[in-house]
Amino acid sequence: MYKKVMIIDDSDIDLFIARSYVRQTGFADIVMIEKSAESALEHLQMNARKMDDLPEIIFLDINMPGLSGFDFLERFARLSITIREKCKIIMLSSSIALEDIQKAEANVYVNRFIHKPLDALKLFAISHGQHALIAA
Repeated sequence: MYKKVMIIDDSDIDLFIARSYVRQTGFADIVMIEKSAESALEHLQMNARKMDDLPEIIFLDINMPGLSGFDFLERFARLSITIREKCKIIMLSSSIALEDIQKAEANVYVNRFIHKPLDALKLFAISHGQHALIAA
C-alpha cells in the first residue's frame, strides 16, 4: 500500500504494537521508528531533497517528553513544502480529552486522529479512506 511510514512515539509498547500491525497487514514496506519529535524532525530535514527517503504517512503520538505531538506540528509547518506535501500526518493518542481531539483535527497538517492502539482494522480504514472505522 505505502512504501514508507514513520511512527513517532516514546512508548516502546505502543511502538511495538504499531510496527507489528503495519508489518503484518502489509500497510507499508518500510517502517521507520522515531522515539522523539526532535529526532523525527531531524530525519525529515536531512532527507528533504530525497523524496524516496521521506515517509508517506507519519503516525504521531500527542504526549511525549520534550516536544509534544503538537510542538512537532508547529515545527512541521516550517519545513519545506516538499516535506509537507509528501508526509501525511495521523495523530495517535490514548487521550480521550475532547480538547486534544479538536486541536488535532483543526490542524491543517493532521489528516486524521486515531485512538491508540493502532490495529489492523484502523490500518484498513486508513488505506480505504473510511473515517468511521478509525474513531473507536
